[in-house]
Amino acid sequence: MSTSTKPLFRDELPAYFTSLGLAGWGVEVGTYEGAYARHLLSTWGGRLHCVDPFVHQPGWRDILNHNDLEFEAIAATAKRNLRPWLTNGRCILHEIPSLEASKLWWAHDLDFVYLDARHDYESVLADLHAWWPLIVPGGVFCGHDYLNTTIGDTVFGVKRAVKGWSAGLGLESEIGVTEDGQYPSWYLRKPE
Repeated sequence: MSTSTKPLFRDELPAYFTSLGLAGWGVEVGTYEGAYARHLLSTWGGRLHCVDPFVHQPGWRDILNHNDLEFEAIAATAKRNLRPWLTNGRCILHEIPSLEASKLWWAHDLDFVYLDARHDYESVLADLHAWWPLIVPGGVFCGHDYLNTTIGDTVFGVKRAVKGWSAGLGLESEIGVTEDGQYPSWYLRKPE
């Protein structure tokens, strides 16, 4: 159901979405400098909501939790990277937190959601619960950094959160994992 016929790499996910006929709206939660959003928009034909508050988050241990001044520069880089699609309307950048975005009017009937924001167990679990109901049947839920470890200041609980959450839905065996070495992505096709 969720996995394709051959192992995927993260950069092949847009082609996977296309092969499933998913060409409506997608969401990337955790846009950072916009590099992966740029890849999505360059290789997939749908429209993309990018969600990132671009602010320091007190109490969050992560090497990417910069100060607000650094985040201003990161947001400017994201806007430069996404300019063609922001201009033509294929991309909308929302500078708000993930859970707030999941409650907005546009966050429904999504073809896919790609999570790459906070990596701690509690935050990932909250994102899983918030975004899953908003994905259309046959759509894809996915995310980056499918790990349970600590690297530098970053505490990863993504794998534990995804496994526990998907097991609760009876879908743990349907999780696909990309072939991206140290930082794989996970993906799950929503039952139709």
